[in-house]
Amino acid sequence: MVKLGSISGKLKRMEMRMVDKDGSFSLSGIKSVKFEQTISVYPNPVSDRLIIAGVTKGRVEVIGTSGMVYQKLSKIPADGINMSQLPKGVYIIKILYSGGATEIKKVVKE
Repeated sequence: MVKLGSISGKLKRMEMRMVDKDGSFSLSGIKSVKFEQTISVYPNPVSDRLIIAGVTKGRVEVIGTSGMVYQKLSKIPADGINMSQLPKGVYIIKILYSGGATEIKKVVKE
């Protein structure tokens, strides 16, 4: 398990928890990690189109709180994600980068 916490802007703190089969665990030291991109999604809450700013390459998934994947997009659309047909509720926007990293954002659909 990896925990990330913001320090300021693009700088994050990272701590890893390593768990053995018997349930015992140890923690790594806290490391500072600098992320080159700052991603934002807006408007939040959204009723029609959700814009993803700060990134142009990657894939996107729109996931409901039940775990159901409502949309899978092979690229980040410049004109935003059409959210108008989705039911009201909370959604997870999962951005998947080519190197395997992911970024998660929560949005509310009105």
